[in-house]
Amino acid sequence: MRVLLTLAYDGTLYCGWQYQDNGPTVQAALESALMSIFGVHIPTIAASRTDSGVHAAGQRVAFSVSECKIPPEKLCYVINKRLPRDIVTQKSERVNDGFNPRFAAKEKTYIYRIYNARYPNPLYMRYSWHVPYPLNREAMARACEYFVGRHDFSAFCASGGSAITFERTVISCSIKEIQRDESLVSRCKTQGTHPPVLWELSINGDGFLYNMVRIITGTIIDVGRGRLRAEDIPAIIASRDRSTAGPTAPAHGLCLYRVGF
Repeated sequence: MRVLLTLAYDGTLYCGWQYQDNGPTVQAALESALMSIFGVHIPTIAASRTDSGVHAAGQRVAFSVSECKIPPEKLCYVINKRLPRDIVTQKSERVNDGFNPRFAAKEKTYIYRIYNARYPNPLYMRYSWHVPYPLNREAMARACEYFVGRHDFSAFCASGGSAITFERTVISCSIKEIQRDESLVSRCKTQGTHPPVLWELSINGDGFLYNMVRIITGTIIDVGRGRLRAEDIPAIIASRDRSTAGPTAPAHGLCLYRVGF
């Protein structure tokens, strides 16, 4: 029987999804839970190999078992009892034998959150990037538009990846305010600072290069700060040169939100 899981996890304490020699991983924790249920090692395949510190709300993971008395839709409850609290199976379902979520994935959506305020907020520190500088909403929105389409994203790929080709299609890219502390607006105006805002960058595409979303995020933030112009994005893409793009945003602001088949 082939089973597909929908997995959510806080990546703070993990060295990414995939097995690593230097620390705990989400894959190791999940396979340990499966071992305790079935008594044998059961290999798993994920739709995305999230990096160290990256979170997930909709990771998809498949595995096969030869014998299972538990209905596939009930497996998630049994697995959750054996997982650490920062990893939770949201759904379990039966799929066709041989189903591979990595190759079956047609599109993925990532969300990156930015806490834009003069001072950091401990409540957001694990799940957003603290940016203390004022950000220009209109400029960032314009920058997002330039990433949409099929491009060679070599300029937005970190070294160390395994990609053979660098063309990817970005289906949508947008940034919006999801929270603003209105109670501080008047005080901030008096102090000459900007009110705290939680931004959410959403990017959907058919696939992503190593650190691509984080580099796109860093570039959009540079536009928001005025270090780059939104109109510079096409030239950066055309350059295929990583040094022309913005910084790589920290891992902890990134979340794999959804995988579509």
